[in-house]
Amino acid sequence: MMGPRQEAQSALFYDFPIDGHVPVDHVLRAIDGVPDHSWKAMSACRDG
Repeated sequence: MMGPRQEAQSALFYDFPIDGHVPVDHVLRAIDGVPDHSWKAMSACRDG
């Protein structure tokens, strides 16, 4: 008989500061914050 799987599932999303992981001149630094602004703008349009 087979028992339950014992593999651990990794997280789908991670929240961490980019300072120690992304070089200063990387393109991700230029777009940091853009998704937050976009979500706020869409929310404002939806809420009226």
